[in-house]
Amino acid sequence: MPSQKLAHSPESTSPSIQEGNCTMKRLATATALCCTLLSTYAKQPTVEQVEQYLGVTKTKEVVDAQVEGFSKQYATASSPKQMEQINRYLNSVMGWSAVKDEYIKLVQETYTAEELQASLKFMQSAIGQSIARKNLLFSNKTSTLVAKRAQSFTQRPAAKSEQASDQDEAPASVDTLEVLEGERHQESERTYFTGKVVNRGKTVVRGAQVEVNLFLGGKFVDQYNAYISGAIPAGGERYFKVSCGCKDAPPAQHDSFRFSVVSTY
Repeated sequence: MPSQKLAHSPESTSPSIQEGNCTMKRLATATALCCTLLSTYAKQPTVEQVEQYLGVTKTKEVVDAQVEGFSKQYATASSPKQMEQINRYLNSVMGWSAVKDEYIKLVQETYTAEELQASLKFMQSAIGQSIARKNLLFSNKTSTLVAKRAQSFTQRPAAKSEQASDQDEAPASVDTLEVLEGERHQESERTYFTGKVVNRGKTVVRGAQVEVNLFLGGKFVDQYNAYISGAIPAGGERYFKVSCGCKDAPPAQHDSFRFSVVSTY
């Protein structure tokens, strides 16, 4: 009897195999859908999108306000020429033209295209624009506040000479120091000068060098100096003494003298 091949119709397939095939198809479809969604959600925003976002959020204006805040910290203690150099430097390192590309890169690395689009939609609304304007106003106010705090720190006067050594202000210029009550003394064969240095500036002086120039008939003939150690607070004063030579080496003959402060530290 000839052998017969048995044909398997779809109806004859095991129910468990059919169910497994359906499950695999559903998983493959779900995986493909997830990949599509993830690629859509994780898409990096374009440069055009980022620039639009930075525009509506007024990021440039916020950066400009920050630069202005830093500039104000130096305004009261700097000449117009110095301020020009300071502003040029600040803009070169933290101005908008210096940081724009970095801002764009940071936004692209932080937000997806969808997130940025949603934020743009909100920021372009009436309430979003109102918030953007208030963010700029808030940034201006905080920059001004920081500048005022910095100025009050660098310009605060010392209440006592003992407290001055704990202060961090920069030394005052010699132009703010004045020598008063300068006198010449002669004891036996010894000559010396005394006086006091007054600090007319707004910052503490850590120390100073006082110089006495001797003249004869208007011509310079000799010079002596002394160092004042210890701080001179703003508005304060400190006495000094300048010894001139010794018994075997007296100062040059002179008929007048002049005091000056030649350096501070």
